Amino acid sequence: HAADPAFRERFRREAMLQAALEHPNVVTVYEAGESEGSLYLAMRLVRGTDLKRMILEDRLHPSRVLTILEQGASALDAAHEAGLIHRDVKPQNVLVAEDDHAYLGDFGLIKHHEDPAATGGRGVGTLDYLPPEQIRGEQLGPQSDVYALAAVLYECLAGQVPFPGETEAATLYAHVSAP
Repeated sequence: HAADPAFRERFRREAMLQAALEHPNVVTVYEAGESEGSLYLAMRLVRGTDLKRMILEDRLHPSRVLTILEQGASALDAAHEAGLIHRDVKPQNVLVAEDDHAYLGDFGLIKHHEDPAATGGRGVGTLDYLPPEQIRGEQLGPQSDVYALAAVLYECLAGQVPFPGETEAATLYAHVSAP
């Protein structure tokens, strides 16, 4: 994608948006740029694991889940206060250091909520955590990230995603129609 001028501009803009978020629970971006024709991000190294691995290894007591996701919610609050939406909240993007300090990372799909491109669109986000308004192609906002965070909470507590459909279509339909 580095050869595509539109992608390069989006990469640069999204890196700058994340770099501008200064919060103890957001993975810090130190630098973004290009080297020998490739794009790169220099970010904080978080020594630990991610929430998805913790779910799969059954290492989560409900009180631990709340401690970790409270930090993720705080990071989202900071992003929302800056007018940004993450658009890809999922357990793989919640990094957990060895002391249970949580960091929200991978803001690669971040958008300003007033950006006309911040709609549902194709190929944006992760199926198991997509909010209904995104599936319907409607404008996204902070509530979209909150929905995804609630789906992550559900998975942490239940050990499976809220709508484990047998097909992508069944999962999408459940997000929009199921209780």
